[in-house]
This record gives sequence, structure tokens and C-alpha cells, in this order.
Amino acid sequence: MRRVTMRIMLTGGVWLLAALLLSAGTAAGGVVWCKADPIVRIDGLDVQLWVAIPESYVPYVNGPIKMHIRTPRWVQERRVLMTDTGFNGYGERVRWGYFTEAKRTSIKTTEAGANLATIPIEVTVTVPFDQPRLRAAFGYQPEVPLQLEVIQAHGRDVLTGTLQQATFEIMLVISSAGARS
Repeated sequence: MRRVTMRIMLTGGVWLLAALLLSAGTAAGGVVWCKADPIVRIDGLDVQLWVAIPESYVPYVNGPIKMHIRTPRWVQERRVLMTDTGFNGYGERVRWGYFTEAKRTSIKTTEAGANLATIPIEVTVTVPFDQPRLRAAFGYQPEVPLQLEVIQAHGRDVLTGTLQQATFEIMLVISSAGARS
């Protein structure tokens, strides 16, 4: 499996209203995406993590979505608030870990002059497929697109990887009061 790493800066708490407004599938460039989402809390910051694959691949999913979330050791709160049925009723499994290297918060200054502290996290998402059935259905071994949509209070960002596993590096903004060390 190949890993895709991306970096992005995000802002404040979870936008729970977005969960109610988003449909199970959305059209994007002619592809209908099916989504499943856990909601997690990291040091008081609620984050919704939509995992999406094209609808045409859903029948070939044969296990739970696996999400491994790594944080710095100084993060005090890490918990799952909600999971759903995943694809084909297999559910979702979230596990926690720590970075192998020491990653720190950083201070970013906004245009308004406010200091924002960030938490670096790394999310590895794996969606298992029945490979023989997938090959038989498409006549070849397709690279299944995988999206991770991260939703917080001030917006959302869509990150894309390929194959059945992708790793995303994300900086969560946690406060305007300064950073931890």
C-alpha cells in the first residue's frame, strides 16, 4: 500500500451543524462520493473526519474503516465521541497513538494580529476491499480514490489520497491565547 502525505492548516471546534447538512453522497466532478464519519475530541477540539470513496467501489468494501490518529504526547484529551455504520455496515475503528518524533505546537499570527496555537496530528485511514471481486468487476486492479474531509467550526478541507490507505498530516488550531510547549 502506498501512503500519501498532505499538510493543511485548519481552525477552531467542530461544526456539528455541517454533519446534519451534508448528505451521504455528494457529486464532485461527476463522481458520487459515499461518506462515513467518526467525530473525535482532541484537547477539547471536536473534529469530524469524513472518510469518502466513490459510490461505485462501496459494494467491494469488506471490513471496517480503520483510522489511526497520532498526536504529540503532551495532548491531554483524546477520545472518540461518535462512530457510524461505515460502509456496508462494517463500522469504523479508531485507535490512538503518539508521534515517534517530538512535534510541537506552533504559533501563527492572523491578519488581525491574534496568535493561534496549533496541535499537529497525523491520521492514517485504511478502507479494506475484497481485491479479487474488485479486479473481476473492473477488469484490472483500480487505484481507489480516498478522501478525508476534516470539518471544524470555521470550515472544512478535503484531502485526497489513492489506493486503500492514505496518511494525512493536519494542524488543528486550538486557541488564540498562546501555545503550549
